[in-house]
Amino acid sequence: MKSVYFVLIRTLVIVLPNLAVAELYKCSENGKITYQAKPCRNKSAEKQVDIEISNPERNAKALERLKEVEADYQAKKEQEALREKAQHEAALRAAEVKALERNANAQVDQSEAMRKQVKELDSAENVRGSIVGEKLR
Repeated sequence: MKSVYFVLIRTLVIVLPNLAVAELYKCSENGKITYQAKPCRNKSAEKQVDIEISNPERNAKALERLKEVEADYQAKKEQEALREKAQHEAALRAAEVKALERNANAQVDQSEAMRKQVKELDSAENVRGSIVGEKLR
């Protein structure tokens, strides 16, 4: 939507200076004076008014304003891109931290399982040792 806005403004800035004169008709009907772009119905009460719309100073100001608006838009677009990039990086870091936590928890679980296994092996060795000791007696 914003790009349509800028295309429209840019088009107007380019086209308006090229329109040197616009046609305007001053019409008088029933004592009322109206101005319109089309010829009057009553040709005898018609007077064509020439209006010069080319104004280099105004056009220069409009072009300058357009450039300011475009620069503003570009700066906001860049800020948005930086914000999105920062959010993406933060999400990646959060995912990495989660993965590291899962890995650490898995290592803790594995070490506890190994301790349990060692205890069981020690118990089995003690039981085996006592059985062998009884047989030797």
